[in-house]
Amino acid sequence: MANNQNYDNSDVFFDVYAAEGDMQPEEMALRRKQAQIDALRAQGMQAQEGKMVGNTFVAPSFAQYAAQLGNAYMGRKGQEQSDVKEKELGTRRGDILRGASATIRGRMETPDEIAKRKLMESLSGGNG
Repeated sequence: MANNQNYDNSDVFFDVYAAEGDMQPEEMALRRKQAQIDALRAQGMQAQEGKMVGNTFVAPSFAQYAAQLGNAYMGRKGQEQSDVKEKELGTRRGDILRGASATIRGRMETPDEIAKRKLMESLSGGNG
């Protein structure tokens, strides 16, 4: 059974929180971009409607349909880019947490290591 009571891991936690803070502006920009993408996709899904001008019905123009398709296309492309950036952030976050975990595990002593350290401390304390 490992014991890490003798070790202060606050430096590792500080590094993790600092890295999270460094990623925060990217995440906020990604959320803003996602809101824009959602708006484009919503515009791309709206049905085109004709309008009444006086007593005459005017059907939607081809340009309105083209704009709608363009919005849908740009929304899809933006979503693809957003997904890639989200995956990169997740990978970076996972790497940071795995590194912190490995550092903490590396600092933990096994029972044999604890016994050896206590023996060495008692031997050096008795000779001093």
